[in-house]
Amino acid sequence: MKLKHIFYLLLSSLLIIKPFFYINAQTLKSSPDLIHGKLPNGFKYYIHKNTRPQARATIYLVVKAGSILESERERGFAHFIEHMSFNGTKNFTKDNLLDYIKKCGVRFGSDLNAYTGFEETVYQLPIPTDDPAFLELGLKITRDWAGEATLSPKETKSERGVVIEEMRQRLNASQRLQEQRFPILLNGSKYASRLPIGTKKVIENFSQSDLRGFYNKWYRPNLESVIVVGDIDVTQTRKMIISLFSSLRNPPYTEKRPSYHVVLDGKNRFQTLADPEQPQITIDITRKHYLANVRSEQDLEKKIQRMLFSTMLSTRLENDGQNTERPLSHIVGGFSPLMGGIEAFSVQFSTHDNQIESGFKYAWHLIWQIKEKGFSEDELANAKKKLRAQLLSSQREGFSRTSSYLADRYKQQFLTGEVFPGVSVEDSIYNSALSTTVLADVNKIAVETLSDYNRDIYISAPSKFSNKLPLSSEVEDWIAMAQKMEVKSPQTVLFPQHIQSSFSNAGQIDSIKNLGYLGVSEWYLSNGAKVVIKQTSDPSDKMYFMAISPGGTSLYSDKDFQSAANSASIVSSFGTKNLSAPLLKQFMDERQLNLQSFISEHHEGMQGSAPISQISDFLELIHQRFTSPEKDQSIFNKIIDDTRQGISFRHSNPDIVFSDTISAYISGGNSRRTAPDLRKVGEIDLERVMDIYRERFANAGDFTFIFVGRMDTLKLRSLCERYLASLPDHGIRENVVDIGIRTPKGQISRLVRAGITPKATVRLILGGDYQYTLNERMNVTALQEILQYRLLRKLREEQGGVYTPQVISSQRKYPSPRYSFTINFGCDPSRVDELIYLTQAEIRSMSESISQDDLDRFKAEQRRQNELALQDNGFYLGYLSLVYQDKENLDVFEKLVAEMESLKTSTLQDAAARLLSGENYLRFVLLPAS
Repeated sequence: MKLKHIFYLLLSSLLIIKPFFYINAQTLKSSPDLIHGKLPNGFKYYIHKNTRPQARATIYLVVKAGSILESERERGFAHFIEHMSFNGTKNFTKDNLLDYIKKCGVRFGSDLNAYTGFEETVYQLPIPTDDPAFLELGLKITRDWAGEATLSPKETKSERGVVIEEMRQRLNASQRLQEQRFPILLNGSKYASRLPIGTKKVIENFSQSDLRGFYNKWYRPNLESVIVVGDIDVTQTRKMIISLFSSLRNPPYTEKRPSYHVVLDGKNRFQTLADPEQPQITIDITRKHYLANVRSEQDLEKKIQRMLFSTMLSTRLENDGQNTERPLSHIVGGFSPLMGGIEAFSVQFSTHDNQIESGFKYAWHLIWQIKEKGFSEDELANAKKKLRAQLLSSQREGFSRTSSYLADRYKQQFLTGEVFPGVSVEDSIYNSALSTTVLADVNKIAVETLSDYNRDIYISAPSKFSNKLPLSSEVEDWIAMAQKMEVKSPQTVLFPQHIQSSFSNAGQIDSIKNLGYLGVSEWYLSNGAKVVIKQTSDPSDKMYFMAISPGGTSLYSDKDFQSAANSASIVSSFGTKNLSAPLLKQFMDERQLNLQSFISEHHEGMQGSAPISQISDFLELIHQRFTSPEKDQSIFNKIIDDTRQGISFRHSNPDIVFSDTISAYISGGNSRRTAPDLRKVGEIDLERVMDIYRERFANAGDFTFIFVGRMDTLKLRSLCERYLASLPDHGIRENVVDIGIRTPKGQISRLVRAGITPKATVRLILGGDYQYTLNERMNVTALQEILQYRLLRKLREEQGGVYTPQVISSQRKYPSPRYSFTINFGCDPSRVDELIYLTQAEIRSMSESISQDDLDRFKAEQRRQNELALQDNGFYLGYLSLVYQDKENLDVFEKLVAEMESLKTSTLQDAAARLLSGENYLRFVLLPAS
């Protein structure tokens, strides 16, 4: 299952530096919507009624048993038991368990899942609640997971292989460097040697009795809780929980669960690391702190001060990115929770091999200036505006928080005692704290956070540069020199209030067509553009947007292709006529506007989102992106330099080498699909980039603008007339051009050797031309899902040969109808041929036998996913975009549902014979270089 992420920057995960004590601190109370309690056996429960999504509930079983409790001979037991819980319990055999869940429309892996961390194991089960029997079934399964896993020897033997394959898939440069780094990062504590995945030696050799002993010792009710959040009857749910979980028994002699901690000793540490697959030189400066959980209003006030500090730091570092002469590729900083009661403040950056010293001193001086001079009042005001905008959006979405979000908050409350008072209470305290926080509060946090003790410095590099890495004494000298450099006071920050667009007279809406189906309306503008409006009942404050037009890079010659393909991303990093790049970013951040231009092979357009309250600024931004992109030579040069640097390390990543090889073969070697190289980068010309961007967005009449959300249509109508109907149009209408790239027909097998990791990656591709009909579209979708399930059962459950096989289908209507199935899995290099043979046999069997159970399972899952989709604004945006791209009727969704319901095993078998024949079959295998 999912291994808990254990180290990465979370700029918004802000906990307290150290415990703070206040006189008469106002203790937080749990959310008033929460019903919680403890059974006589110590088992705890948390219940919260929530209707987003409707007719669904999220069930968590949380067990305070993670890898930190393992002895040396038990390493990996907590994670292995998590796996085994899906292989059968007292009341549910393995097959019955998965069948019951799938018939409820719950997908294994994407819906049903679990993870093991250092402190806990968590099982996650989303379940439909339109039938009360489903919720009861979900709780019964959860009850068995809490203490009735069978842990059968037969399943244990098979699962050893699955877990070893999971280990194998994690073997890469990042994992190897992390394992070297953890003893330093975690001060030699037990956490450093207790990665939840365990060790291969233990997993291959442990005894059944040892596994059972660990399970009996730690899977007990006084270390467990169930969390149920969703569209439920709270009273009935509580009765079911009491009835089911009260019978759980603690062992007669229970060992107290030990607590472990990382001890901070004040020392500074230094480490250099090298790996042949490390793509670039990265430097990480980390300061470790003790953390305390949020239990009082004062804790939340301190948290908002830290959020302000983090926001101001991020803005300072982002603005510095406009310095195209700096010896860094990028720099980010923020707080990250670790384990054992500590957290880290880290600054991470990358640099070139000939700029390690200059890059380090530059980065250190940036941070040193903040400690010495602090931030300015302007920076604080800017950060407050950003956070207030986020809180305003949060308040508007307060009653629409998803059940999974709320379940996660209650999970933390159970595990750490960090009280969740409810979204509205939190936001109220945050708003109050924003008003009362002064600059001295934030600058004090800067001094505390950036103090030079409990500080680690890590330098990671490709092995070929290991002889260029500095000694600890050299780095200390660099620090001393950086701190002697001139320290400047923070500069005044300008606050853009408006984009200040200049445009000709507004256009108008010539006609409106209410389509009826899905509540969609079309507005036809005077410049030829079409606006599509989908009103939803989603209570959130967010509006989703897409603008799309046919054309794309297909209209340009190979000579201009690199400029065309990179045009939108490059120009999106520039500013506009009235706002420089940093000011435009600040303008967008303050208002939570998200807008990105794109130019794909067959289309160009823009996609984004905005709070409903900021819709006027959002429409003005769209207008500016169409009409007033501003060329920025310095930003362009920096992008090109960084791209060249990235390409120079591209060959060190075996997965990228493998992907590049496949792209070359399936495109017939067409240069538009082969890997980027220095020659291609040299073909990107700034003047052509700007010209092509302007060409692609010069004809608004060729665009369809799609808006999805709960909008004020009268206000939107006025804004569309002002900002969209006024966009220029030259009367040019374009179509998608078929540039003739085709996957080669027949059978191809290619072996790629790259990297040092002892693992294989397999990719099999079947596909070709087909007759594009709604029936065939549904056949492809059904075959994908059924094949996915059958390969999971064959390769993972029966053979223990893979962790998770993946089947992906793709279909397109234009410029010519094509489909494909792609099968991916990783495995032991010695089992490649065997597992491919079994995969091929399973594919062949699809044309001979598809069971009614397989088809019923697919239909149940599809129905449930459709129910969720129709509550999701993101689904409507994607659906409407495809409808207008492919020139489909608006009711295609309804027709596809009818096709799904009419599927039969016999016709699916015929489709399998047609679509999975293997006539066009590509086999690619990645093995280590030696």
